[in-house]
Amino acid sequence: MINLQGQNLRGVASINELTGISNIEGLNSVLIKRQSGKRQRLELLANISKDQLHSLNSVEFLKTLKYTSFHWRLCRCDRG
Repeated sequence: MINLQGQNLRGVASINELTGISNIEGLNSVLIKRQSGKRQRLELLANISKDQLHSLNSVEFLKTLKYTSFHWRLCRCDRG
C-alpha cells in the first residue's frame, strides 16, 4: 500500500502512471456498465495496468536510449 501522507495520487504520479490511471478509469466504467463482478474487474484492471505501465516505461526507456545514442554520435563527430 502506498502512503501518500495526505497527498493526491495524481500529484505524485509520473506521466506514464497518470496515463495508466486514466485508461483504467475508462475501462472500469465500461466493465461496470457490462455488469462485471467487482473481483473480476479488480483482477482484470490490475493485470492491464501492470502491462500498460510496463509498456509505457519501455517506450520512455527506448526514447532515452535513442536520444543518448544520437547525442553521443554528435559529440564524437565534433571531435573528429
